[in-house]
Amino acid sequence: MKPIAAPIGPAIEAPITAPATAPPAPELEELLHFSHMGHLTKVQETIDLTLNQSFLVIN
Repeated sequence: MKPIAAPIGPAIEAPITAPATAPPAPELEELLHFSHMGHLTKVQETIDLTLNQSFLVIN
């Protein structure tokens, strides 16, 4: 069987619907709470991803 090739290009990119000025999601608030319990690395990755998405919206 041949592997099915995934489409390449804009079709793969999910649209970002939240405005850059949206208040922090409850999940982020929860993650920030957990950051005080020693899970900072994963929290930082999540926040970085969110900020990157917001940055893409601004640009």
